Amino acid sequence: MNLLLPSTGRRVSLIKRFRQAAKNLSLDLKIVGIEVYENTPSLHFCDAFEIVPRMDDTSFADSLNQVLEKHEIEFILPGSDLDLKYFLDHPLKKNIKILDSRESMRLFLSKSESSKFFKENGLQVSEIYDYENVLEFPCVLKEDLGYGSVNQFKVNSQSELDTFIDKLDKPFIQKWVTGKEYTIDVFSDKSSKIINILARVRDKVRAGVSDVGHVEMNKKLINLILSINQKFNLQGPWNIQCIESKGEFYFLEINPRFSGGIPLTIEAGLDFCQNLLEWASGQKITKFEIKRPNLTMMKYESEFYLDGSN
Repeated sequence: MNLLLPSTGRRVSLIKRFRQAAKNLSLDLKIVGIEVYENTPSLHFCDAFEIVPRMDDTSFADSLNQVLEKHEIEFILPGSDLDLKYFLDHPLKKNIKILDSRESMRLFLSKSESSKFFKENGLQVSEIYDYENVLEFPCVLKEDLGYGSVNQFKVNSQSELDTFIDKLDKPFIQKWVTGKEYTIDVFSDKSSKIINILARVRDKVRAGVSDVGHVEMNKKLINLILSINQKFNLQGPWNIQCIESKGEFYFLEINPRFSGGIPLTIEAGLDFCQNLLEWASGQKITKFEIKRPNLTMMKYESEFYLDGSN
């Protein structure tokens, strides 16, 4: 199985977990990474890697096709919202499977459309404002098609809003809500049935990704998601984020991909890497048990060295 990771970034842990999952399944897995910067640490944990232009460069498509042919790629796993959008907008001519929810995920790349979906299906969202009608500060200002925490601002006054609004292509404004922030990691089969699900709290977040978090299987929250699961119409790995404030859940977004904090979910017992390889290879998706329900994850920096002679 030849798997392309278009955005490896700092996700060395995920690559290692894919290797272990392939070993568990007795799969011959080749991982190929692509990035714009050669000294991206995770590339050096792949079986092969290629340096390519940015996705918004006109030469990216040709470079990508060369990689696909050279390494006989069979599967592509998008690692970011930018990846998801690119492969939606640029269908591949070759018989290569994109490991995502093709039909329904475009809806969830937009924060305004996601919020509309939540409300239509009985899930609460914090109040949405038009630029001319912000009723209360602070509020949060985001790019509607943004990713991570890029172009996301906590705005405390009208003057701050006036300053930041021009930085965004399509602004999305909501009332600021504080509380306990959850990510719920989900793996669904091809019929959108949830096979594995875990709720965790994002205790400390950096650049939109959980650096410190802990497992917290909030039954009320999980049952709420299970009750409307078929409405999501998602397959494979996805996650949903919300804030619990004063006993109510306010839903933020759905990401039809692996979350940045997925190592915590895997370490707790739900091996989503194995699930993904099973899904890709047409095997039955394993239902796992949560073995470490009180687990806390704390990320830390580590170094990787290359000798100049190599």
